[in-house]
Amino acid sequence: MRLILSISSDIGTALAKEWNSDGIEVVGTYRTWSNNCEKLEELGIQLIQCDFTEKKSIELAFSASERIPHWNVLVLAAGDQNPIGLFKDVVFDAWENRSMRISQVC
Repeated sequence: MRLILSISSDIGTALAKEWNSDGIEVVGTYRTWSNNCEKLEELGIQLIQCDFTEKKSIELAFSASERIPHWNVLVLAAGDQNPIGLFKDVVFDAWENRSMRISQVC
């Protein structure tokens, strides 16, 4: 069993599809429903809604995850692309401040 936090990300979806095609059971979380979620659901992959910026959402997701068999691989693919822009123009303090706010929720 492999658990992917943010399975709906492009990286998470690619890993899930690959492992699923190899016959490996995969479960994952998503923040918002997307085309990736639809594709994964069609493959029979269990999806759990979780917004890592919301404490209540995290609690609900972990409550749901207690019904999942034991996993032996955990992939953390969660991230935030805001603020986005050209790499040379990125204000890294803005990313750091956003990361600090998110980590305080968790």
